[in-house]
Amino acid sequence: MGRQALNKETIKKQVVEKMRKLGTYKPQFDDVIDIFADMLEQYRRLEIEFAKKGFNYASKTNSGDLKKSPLVSTMEHLRKDILNYSDRLALNPKSFFKDEDPPKPQNKLAEAIKAMNEKFS
Repeated sequence: MGRQALNKETIKKQVVEKMRKLGTYKPQFDDVIDIFADMLEQYRRLEIEFAKKGFNYASKTNSGDLKKSPLVSTMEHLRKDILNYSDRLALNPKSFFKDEDPPKPQNKLAEAIKAMNEKFS
């Protein structure tokens, strides 16, 4: 999903293609993919706006204090939502490999007992 892709439909096609390559795509996921693509489109548009505003992280309140700009807050919330949806769609390493538990190493005693049980069974 290149950074220049701002169109929701383009993003959706890219997500579906990635899921097909990973073997995780099913048509039943299309509604979730639509929401995910919409969030990615919004986030990318906000990134452009943030850059145009000079990456201004804080804004002044009426009292003169600084607070996080609403744009930054919105982007942070979208990042969290995007991460949650990417987990659900198995589009990141953590969620894609979650079903593959690494083999648990057995200690020597457990291996010996197992071998003896098999030998005398």
